[in-house]
Amino acid sequence: MNITGASAERAREACDRLSRSTVPEIFAERVAESGDAVALRYKEEGLYRELTWARYRARVKAVAAGLVSLGLARGDRLAIMGDPTVEYLLAQMAGIFAAAIPFGIYPTSSPNEVALQLRKGGARIVVAGDQEHLDKVLGAEAAAGERLVDRIVLIDCRTRFLYHDPRILPFVELEGRGDAEDEAVRECEARISGLDADSPVGLIFTSGTTGDAKGAMYTHGGMLVGLGYCLFRAMPELAERPHRVVTHLPLAHGMGQGLSLFIPLFADVVQHIPERGQTLGALLREVRPTSLLGVPRIWQKFGSQISTAVEMSGDLRRALFKLAERTGRERASRLWDTRGRRAGVFLELRYRLLHALMIWPALYKTGMAHLVGGSSGGAPLPEGVQERWQAWGLPLRNFYGTTEAGVTSLQDAPWPRPEDPLRTIYPNEVIAGADDEIVVAGPGGFSCYWEEPEETALVRAGNGAVSTGDIAAFQADGRHLIVDRKKDILITSGGKNIAPALVENALKTSPYISEAIVFGDNRKYVTALIEIDFDTLSHWARTNDVAYTGFGSLVENDKVIGRVGEEIARANELLARPEQIKFFRILPKELDPEEGDTTPTRKVKRALAYEMFQHLVEDMYAEA
Repeated sequence: MNITGASAERAREACDRLSRSTVPEIFAERVAESGDAVALRYKEEGLYRELTWARYRARVKAVAAGLVSLGLARGDRLAIMGDPTVEYLLAQMAGIFAAAIPFGIYPTSSPNEVALQLRKGGARIVVAGDQEHLDKVLGAEAAAGERLVDRIVLIDCRTRFLYHDPRILPFVELEGRGDAEDEAVRECEARISGLDADSPVGLIFTSGTTGDAKGAMYTHGGMLVGLGYCLFRAMPELAERPHRVVTHLPLAHGMGQGLSLFIPLFADVVQHIPERGQTLGALLREVRPTSLLGVPRIWQKFGSQISTAVEMSGDLRRALFKLAERTGRERASRLWDTRGRRAGVFLELRYRLLHALMIWPALYKTGMAHLVGGSSGGAPLPEGVQERWQAWGLPLRNFYGTTEAGVTSLQDAPWPRPEDPLRTIYPNEVIAGADDEIVVAGPGGFSCYWEEPEETALVRAGNGAVSTGDIAAFQADGRHLIVDRKKDILITSGGKNIAPALVENALKTSPYISEAIVFGDNRKYVTALIEIDFDTLSHWARTNDVAYTGFGSLVENDKVIGRVGEEIARANELLARPEQIKFFRILPKELDPEEGDTTPTRKVKRALAYEMFQHLVEDMYAEA
């Protein structure tokens, strides 16, 4: 099956078929059609190596047989913790081929979070990426006071000599075992033939913003549709021609799995996996992808880097870049009005000349000059960030999804306005529930929370519809604008309802603000804790002769506080009076998921932030 270049009708037929299929089934078809084609590239010892579809499947089956030989039974859980590597993909696919239930653990998880997920998932075997991840697994067992897994498979064994745990087995030995174990190979084939679309395919743990993380269980059909096909539709350029993409999102995340594991099974998408320790910036410069999927933080960070570099350049270059940017905004506005059809001959010529002279070189330095499309999900994208990228020539779009509902809707215009509502992606049905909560029905949602039936009943109705916990403003035609989490809405003491995400996104449009946490529930006015973007703000400080010795002295500097204040004043101009920030405080440290400051996906827990920085919050309300 390959739906790149397919008509809309044929793509829908393919989606319906995916909902009735299994992952090994679709994988086998891909190999039959494109066995000698490149499935993926991965960097090893400084060189990019290629894996064809036929070789990819052969290695998956070998690892699957190796896992079976270790005692992984049908329905057992397999945990994987590590950065994206080819071995991670092989392990996840192998768990699926062995009819087990794999799940990922975020590399940024704390030992307590690792212990919680290993215990909740009931994993028998864990695959650890390297020494750091192995230490976290062993640290989780120490924190729990018990042994949590039977075997540990280690991918990067350079420091294997430091450990004397007999449970540890090198990944290369696991794969070699599979090649030699004929009985395990036959057992895997029998298990594959026993799978159907309703068989479990894996767990994806929720971010845990409102409590302990829960394991959302997906079936083969549900995963192929909800995090495969629907994510494919949320990246419209993938449907038009073959693309190069980079593997940078955590593979424990639904978006990361969808792009790296499932979309390539039915579309011409070749992923590129970084070498261990390689940064996303370095990966982008080497691969020069043609399509990029990212969370808002990625688009904010790279946009800030480009803007800051321009601000610190000479007067002439800065003036020309801003002229190019203004022309780009004018062009984007025309494309919004014509749904991407035309911007006008003279405007287009002027834009292309200025883009080639000023914007393209800046994008080229970041490895993003060859992008023809970009998609942002996982959280709302600040409108100012989206508008900036569109002015630079990239039709960046927002899409929406949740761990439980899969990918459900997107801004579907060729050049969407940043404020455009979302349209539902086939085969989903999105309706307004109580209090305008988003409710999603369709074959792409999760089946249950693993071994938590009471929690499942709270979000999944008997007909399979999923209540997302998010509120939207619905239009008559079903399009919808995400407002915020239902539990996060603030009500001031004056009775005004405030959506904190709206305010926080306005603040995060600034290149100097990495994260904003808004408070105001049952208070007279709204305040904010600000996490600065250290790289961008420290660059500004050096350029403006602001002396500092480290993070602490930088955020305490009066000139820095004043600079951040200017950014907040600019954001306030975009907000209604009750939403405007009256006071702010800069956090004295960078938020670190590994220290439990945020979830592993860097989502902020407002209650925890208040607990950690209560003195700063109360100081802002005492100030009045």
